[in-house]
Amino acid sequence: MNPSLSLKVDVRNPGQYYACCGLLELADAVSGCAAGWFDGGCFHCATAAQVSLAEIAESAMEEADGSEVGKLRPIHLASIGLTLDWWLTNRARSADPSSWDEKGKNKYATPLKLWGGRQASRVNFNHMIGLCRRLGIWSSESPFDVSERAQRTFGVDPRSAWTSLDKGHSTNDLAGKLKEYDVFPAVELLAVVGLQRFRPVKVPGQWAYRYHTWRAPLHPSPASAAGSGLVPHASGRYKFRLISRGQGYRSFCRAVVDPVSNVGNAEEIFA
Repeated sequence: MNPSLSLKVDVRNPGQYYACCGLLELADAVSGCAAGWFDGGCFHCATAAQVSLAEIAESAMEEADGSEVGKLRPIHLASIGLTLDWWLTNRARSADPSSWDEKGKNKYATPLKLWGGRQASRVNFNHMIGLCRRLGIWSSESPFDVSERAQRTFGVDPRSAWTSLDKGHSTNDLAGKLKEYDVFPAVELLAVVGLQRFRPVKVPGQWAYRYHTWRAPLHPSPASAAGSGLVPHASGRYKFRLISRGQGYRSFCRAVVDPVSNVGNAEEIFA
């Protein structure tokens, strides 16, 4: 199968991995049918209709309604009928949304909710959209490597990670540009989409998660199974930790190769 587009990817960067998964999700929605696979240091995507990276990404460039203030509010992509809420627990979905952000209500957020402090899901998402548009990211040869100094991040890209020990203080205690750090908007935006279907596999007994790459062209549903290691198409297995950055902030760490070759089971998948 010949790819319609290919992007350089660092598969040991969990943010870039899940950004590829998000790209596949959007490409399938925009073109009507798409398959993706990892090979040769790139993520390849074949689409039923000829569409550009910019056209695919534009389907996620819907500014979320910011009038409903809240750190955990779902993000609705109306043009493709997709709701992003992977950071919410099942308990949150059956509770009154007005209670999600009350102090001490961490039971409503999964450990994969990485932002904290005064940051909020919809505000962060809109911020990434603005950066992508201003930087013209989708016309870049390496969109995953385009960065900008910014104050908001979802925490999915280890290159943006910091800790209060690194800086000697919490980011909430700072003001102005001192609060800024390198953010990779294309990775952030697409990974937030990808994590809705493609969930990391929790490593039992560890504060760590796994994901798998695959070499066979797969549509989103079987690809998500391959990404969890549940089908034989998986070609590489990686493990990453979550790191605390203080004030409720966390980040994905850079992954290491996890060579043990046993297929995961559905009970391990974090949902």
